[in-house]
Amino acid sequence: MAELYFLEGLETTDIAEILLAERLMESRSLESAKKTVRTRLKQLRDERRAEQGEIADSGTAKDRHISRLLYATRKLIALVENTDVLEKVVGVTSEGEPVTTQVDAVPVAEKNKALKTLAVISERLAVVTGVQIGSLKPKEKGAADDDPAPGNFEFKFSGKTLATLIGERAGKGSVN
Repeated sequence: MAELYFLEGLETTDIAEILLAERLMESRSLESAKKTVRTRLKQLRDERRAEQGEIADSGTAKDRHISRLLYATRKLIALVENTDVLEKVVGVTSEGEPVTTQVDAVPVAEKNKALKTLAVISERLAVVTGVQIGSLKPKEKGAADDDPAPGNFEFKFSGKTLATLIGERAGKGSVN
């Protein structure tokens, strides 16, 4: 449980589901398992705090916010990458046999929504971490599809270009 929480960064529900699925925990319901996991995680956090002394619970508010964004990112990526297929009954033949078809466990519309949400979260992460990401200029009107986009893409870190940061590290003003 400690490994799932501290190392893999999983939340209470995920830990409870994993422990129940692997039969490492006996419980009557998922809700009961979540309560047990919450109680044990509180004990583990208290033990860790006692070992390490007076350290803040989960760092600064910024660190907690980044953790939540990364957790949401992992969940959305798992949703988008889900390739499970379900068998769905769509009717019954005249002989009484069911007619089935296979459908994606996660509908395409839901995956597209998750992709849009991932884009929003990545922008928020860039803002919170102070990384400004450059943008590509759109192609000019009438340009062929196979023409490369203009080379005006540039990463900026805390308002400085990568070349400037490297130059400062090297003790020079510019990088060739």
